[in-house]
Amino acid sequence: VMLPASAFADTSYYGLYVNGEQFTSDNLTIECGEGTATYDPATQTLALNNASIANAADYGGIDSKLADDLTITLQGDNYITFDDNMGIMADGNVEIQGPGSLTINVAGETKDGMSVAGDVSVRATNLAVNAPDGIGIASNGTVSIDNAQVKSAALYAGIDAINLFIENGSVVDISAAEDRCNAAFISPRGGATGGNIRISNSSIVAKSVYPGLFAGDNLTISGASVQSTSTADAALW
Repeated sequence: VMLPASAFADTSYYGLYVNGEQFTSDNLTIECGEGTATYDPATQTLALNNASIANAADYGGIDSKLADDLTITLQGDNYITFDDNMGIMADGNVEIQGPGSLTINVAGETKDGMSVAGDVSVRATNLAVNAPDGIGIASNGTVSIDNAQVKSAALYAGIDAINLFIENGSVVDISAAEDRCNAAFISPRGGATGGNIRISNSSIVAKSVYPGLFAGDNLTISGASVQSTSTADAALW
């Protein structure tokens, strides 16, 4: 019996899970509510189009075990919603971009909106994170916000990273509710140098019990509007 060559092709499994499903070479589009998530393995780009993500295979509505960068592009209004799980987990760098928006609402003890082992870049898009029992955006690298609107409200920190750069007309609103915590906690760790906050040509509001903006090294503000509030300490550290 003669079979086409494709009948013998092996299925490739990619280290990316969305809405409780894994992307494979046979399954590059996953339904997410009334929207979709589509993965391009050649560019390691995940396109969300009016996606509503409420299922998780393990940790995170989006769980990336990719060794290289993951780019997330947004079309329409996208949501990640959990009562007891992470919003986005990633082993590498993550960049979020596109004309749409992404809203992450997560609950549960120490559950973060985003937990990324590498850098986080938010460019020319709209991102809102609510993590009342964890960290809004947690990164073991640098968080860069470029011409974007970002709101991150959490228990321990709106943004926790090694460096924080906000530039090119970005509008940022971050907060932390827990005692002795900062809206932005920016400090070197794990042997990596850092602790720098740079805000240029942008606007930021930061509110927490301890200093709204905590920089372990340098804090630079240029052509920017900064409102930083502490209810129990210095506003800026």
